[in-house]
Amino acid sequence: MVLWIVCCADHLRRGKTASPSDQAIAAYDQSVANYRQTVLSGFEQVEDNVAALRILEREAQTQDKAVAAAPKYLDLAVTRYKGGVTSYLEVTTAQSASLADQVTAVNLLGRRMVDSVLLIQALGGGWVPFPNALNAAANSRRAQSDSSSALGDGGYIVQLRAFLD
Repeated sequence: MVLWIVCCADHLRRGKTASPSDQAIAAYDQSVANYRQTVLSGFEQVEDNVAALRILEREAQTQDKAVAAAPKYLDLAVTRYKGGVTSYLEVTTAQSASLADQVTAVNLLGRRMVDSVLLIQALGGGWVPFPNALNAAANSRRAQSDSSSALGDGGYIVQLRAFLD
């Protein structure tokens, strides 16, 4: 009985005080696993955004065909109305359908732009603000000439002019 207690106590002591090399190996394994997860997540984001752009491209092509066909339908509806074949309700329906197609095309374009930005971000890109040196140059130029800024304090035109000069 005493031997069993000593073995258990020794086993618990060994588990409690792991060697520094074991801790370093565990920390390294954790770092590798975190890095692997980050890389896989990056690949997943890129793949998702590329797929979304492909799908939206196909939708946009289909929608462009609908937008191109809408004026023809509207012209036909107007001609039928002027000929006395239908009521003006058909003309307003054609106008409504044309506008709805245009709105859908614009919404698709917006979604494509957002997904393009998300793809750039997933690839490691992003928006970078002006460096402090350029901001300082812009501020000094603004102090010299208040008329150079069309947007007032903090205007981007001033910063752009300082960058270009």
